[in-house]
Amino acid sequence: MKLMAKKKTAKKKTTPELTPKQRVFAEEYVLDLNAAQAAVRAGYTKAQGARLMGKPAIRQLVDKLMAERSYETKITHDRLLRELEHVAYSRLDDYRLTNDPENPIVPREGVSSEAMRAVKSIKMTILTRDEESGFSLQKVEFTLHDKMDGIKTGMRYRGMLNDKLTVNVDEELRKVISEAADAYDRQLSRLTARKQAK
Repeated sequence: MKLMAKKKTAKKKTTPELTPKQRVFAEEYVLDLNAAQAAVRAGYTKAQGARLMGKPAIRQLVDKLMAERSYETKITHDRLLRELEHVAYSRLDDYRLTNDPENPIVPREGVSSEAMRAVKSIKMTILTRDEESGFSLQKVEFTLHDKMDGIKTGMRYRGMLNDKLTVNVDEELRKVISEAADAYDRQLSRLTARKQAK
């Protein structure tokens, strides 16, 4: 007698539906990546922002919206890192002054023209001008973007600098917290509806 093995069918994981309010939160979050402010703009309290970001369905929507935005704006990891590289590795002696009032500073020979991306501002003051010869004496000042800011951002990207508190929560506790938060949201909605009905 042959025993037939039962076929195991994998249960398809479904992502829970988001409420309209949760969708608004996700859309608001991608505007400035500030969970507390996105929560307020979506009608939650500031404190609820971090909890909302912990919900897998919201995180999934945020990731999708971020990917769409990156595609639309052509922002990629490589492009951001190239920009960061210009700021973090910029040096004042990579530039030289010229007599051209349209381009008073340019990268030195051997330095890529991309180095100009690190220049934050150029201020040119004409001190004297001889109308006959066309000669003018000018003072040129320029500043570069904050190098330390660029270095810190690069260090964070590489995992060398972590100024955020990371708390590991196992899946069971995450589920309990999420269910409690959902129950709180439902109760708050009921109370708000009752108050508005009066």
